[in-house]
Amino acid sequence: MHFPDLYICVVSVAALKRKKGLEKELEKLQGVKVQLEMNMNTLESTGVNQETMVAMKKTVDTLKHVYGDLYVPSPILSGCIRSHMDV
Repeated sequence: MHFPDLYICVVSVAALKRKKGLEKELEKLQGVKVQLEMNMNTLESTGVNQETMVAMKKTVDTLKHVYGDLYVPSPILSGCIRSHMDV
């Protein structure tokens, strides 16, 4: 082997090692991307759930305001709900 041939082999091996290292780094970054996307979806879902809870609280407050201290015993309420479910 001549000196230029040896140099080309050394440079080629170094380039292949660098390529392999970059491919591993790319795989890690793709995994991080997937994890971040999942976290983003979770946060969006949490925001929707929070908005739903705020709306439900407003509804409860409005119903309390409209009906005041109206009390319906649980067995009566349960029977009423069951009768509507049977329809």
